Amino acid sequence: MLRPIRTTLTLVCHGFEPNERLDAIEASTTYAAEFEEYIGYAPIQLLACAAMEAENLKGRANDGLLERIMKVTADVADALVRNGARLSLDPPPTKRLLALKDEYTSSTGGDGAIIDAYDRSSLKIESNKTLMNLLGGNDRLKASRRIWEDEKTSEAPPTLKVPFENDVAYGEKWAPGANSEKSCAICWTQFGSLMNRKHKCRMSERYVCDDCSTKRVFVEGKEIRFSDGQFLRARAELAKFERESIQAKRAQDAAQIEKMKEAHEKARQSRVSEEAQRETLFGGMMEKAARMVAGEEETEQTPQAQVEGLSDSLGQTRNALLDRGEKLEGLSDKTAQMVDASAEFARMAKELNKKSEWGFW
Repeated sequence: MLRPIRTTLTLVCHGFEPNERLDAIEASTTYAAEFEEYIGYAPIQLLACAAMEAENLKGRANDGLLERIMKVTADVADALVRNGARLSLDPPPTKRLLALKDEYTSSTGGDGAIIDAYDRSSLKIESNKTLMNLLGGNDRLKASRRIWEDEKTSEAPPTLKVPFENDVAYGEKWAPGANSEKSCAICWTQFGSLMNRKHKCRMSERYVCDDCSTKRVFVEGKEIRFSDGQFLRARAELAKFERESIQAKRAQDAAQIEKMKEAHEKARQSRVSEEAQRETLFGGMMEKAARMVAGEEETEQTPQAQVEGLSDSLGQTRNALLDRGEKLEGLSDKTAQMVDASAEFARMAKELNKKSEWGFW
């Protein structure tokens, strides 16, 4: 059920033009004749035809299945409109104006007439209440359209390379997806000198109309006109770049946390070792001194020799304590550094958490 939606969104992320009309294909291509019926249809108009077919099957097919089909159809329509598909597109034309030829119908059937599977004149969706209802309803579709209209610009990710930046004429191509100085390469709308002027998409290198290039992309601080599909591609690549950057940062932070854990463990082991050393230094010596003072320890040494031995022991203890003091001072410095690092990590984690709340869709 979700496959059509995922397919649509995948196409959107790869520069899919939401209003591009189905163009002619080579006659040798499999199913070329079947495609002939739909030359000039935009994706949303093809979806409307699918919805009409499902509607016509009511009473002749499983109602539960048809209900699921209609739900998926409405969801795909919502995804298309959120990403620039226009409900106001003119009905599908059967011909397209080109500069190299006056016009053409297709490359499969020569001058033969196109067989229409549907009434093309009914496929201006915005003015057809039946189609609007089949595709999710007026309120839902208009709300989705506002989401698209509210987004005006996008930053370009560092990975995006603009292949064409010079303001010169593009070459014309006699092929499906043809580039023409007479009409928009995407929706086939004819260019005018005052209204619907010709523009150039710096990514796709095609001539496009106003309606098919409503967004701008900032490349190295410069605002550049992109077609709507190329804008979607830039936006998707930016979201991917930001996700990968966040993942790399999280991996770096995780590695830093692991190092901090290792440092804490080493500090703990050091404290345990120092406690053991202190016990060794003080335990036996203090007990011996106490027994000497109390006269409990039997020894053949003179009192002077005993005092000198105790003095030597105290000297050794003093030297050990001085060495231990240096270690403790170094440990204190390291502990302070770890505390500062922990505070910095907490700040970074808070910022990353805020960023991760934002999603592409």
